[in-house]
Amino acid sequence: SVATQTNGPVRRPSNMATSRLSVWQRSYDALSRWFVRSSGYYKLGLRREDLIREDYPGVREALRRLPEEVMHERNYRLARAIDLSMKHRILPNGEWTNTDEEESYGLLEMMERVNQEEQERKTWDSQ
Repeated sequence: SVATQTNGPVRRPSNMATSRLSVWQRSYDALSRWFVRSSGYYKLGLRREDLIREDYPGVREALRRLPEEVMHERNYRLARAIDLSMKHRILPNGEWTNTDEEESYGLLEMMERVNQEEQERKTWDSQ
């Protein structure tokens, strides 16, 4: 974009599509943060990927392919969350999952890989 000089600071013409997208994106991000905080899973020490049910397509196989240590950690978080839920308690604030810095442990990527392999298998079987 070309800068135009006025009697004040340099102004750049705004791109309406970019402006709408950024407003929409900020609104979506705010709604997403609100939903995460209201769901409360982080208060039980769970991670976002821990909430994916095992009966969804490809999840069991993806879980089976994850490293054993990752599975032990996931199972521990799930067992602890169930225990806390049964006792109607939450973890102390210092032990909550930090939703802003939460990193994937690879389940979503593995699920995608499993689903791609299944699609390839169906393609080869249909030929």
